[in-house]
Amino acid sequence: MRPRLPAVVVAFLAGAAVMAVELLLPRLSARHLGTSAEVWTALFAVVLTGIALGNTLGGRLADARPSSRTEALVLAAAGAAVFAIPALDRLAESALRSLSLLPRAILSMAVCALVPTTLLGAISPILARNALATSTRPGRT
Repeated sequence: MRPRLPAVVVAFLAGAAVMAVELLLPRLSARHLGTSAEVWTALFAVVLTGIALGNTLGGRLADARPSSRTEALVLAAAGAAVFAIPALDRLAESALRSLSLLPRAILSMAVCALVPTTLLGAISPILARNALATSTRPGRT
């Protein structure tokens, strides 16, 4: 049995959303952080940390509550977190103004991107667990 097409599509779209956050956030924050190597490095560090945390937490959540409802709740939370990024960027801009560039860039990227990328990173393990639960051939799933 091949993987369910919707699960494959959702996993692809979650990865695309991470990439969209990664490409759009520096443009959004350029007006107050600039576009230096420090800003891009902070972004990459935060995004990779979010993905790693999401994979870990998503795996634990999938084992604790394996259901399509968990899938839907994480997807909804991820969508809400992504749409909150512009508001979080404005908040970070005003709250972190007094810091020097590197700490301001790291904290600003963390405020804006850590929760969305963690939630997006949690989706794949949940999808995989749910696909395995319904599969008769786990090696191919």
